[in-house]
Amino acid sequence: MDMISKKDSPEVFAAHYNRIPETERRQFEKQQARQLHLELDNCHGCCVLRLDSVAKILANVIKHFDGDRWHLGDFVIMPNHVHLLAEPCPTFDLEDILGSIKKFASRQINLWAIENNLDSTLPKRSLWQQESYDRIVRDAEELAAYRNYIGINPQKAKLREREFIHHKADWLDEWTTPRIG
Repeated sequence: MDMISKKDSPEVFAAHYNRIPETERRQFEKQQARQLHLELDNCHGCCVLRLDSVAKILANVIKHFDGDRWHLGDFVIMPNHVHLLAEPCPTFDLEDILGSIKKFASRQINLWAIENNLDSTLPKRSLWQQESYDRIVRDAEELAAYRNYIGINPQKAKLREREFIHHKADWLDEWTTPRIG
């Protein structure tokens, strides 16, 4: 068996990874995603979004681009992460929208923290991970599953009511309600 090391390039890593049978790779990826969500729900790391004022700042920033750059669906702001559903408008890339939101929200949250003498509670590095965990919603069944996940995530994480913000977009109901006839 060939060994890879931290010094190997991403291409070398990818070549080794692609030698693993696809069913095993998918099973591994699914297990890793499940573990990631469990750890997030355990609220590890900086949980600055647990602060009601900070979560409200972020919610307002997320809502700001609704109808202009994207059509905002459901979202939940958890203590250390965010889940949201959105459909980018045709002339905007999701990555660019998320970058704008992260940048503007960081600025607003930092200003709030300075004004309230709480800037020492914020992470010294970036508030956000550079990469987002994006998924494409392929059909109504998948949309319903994501909406359900977003809706029950705070309960699964055993959060109290003021430790999260949940926004439900009614316009998505027509896409997830079973149609008769």
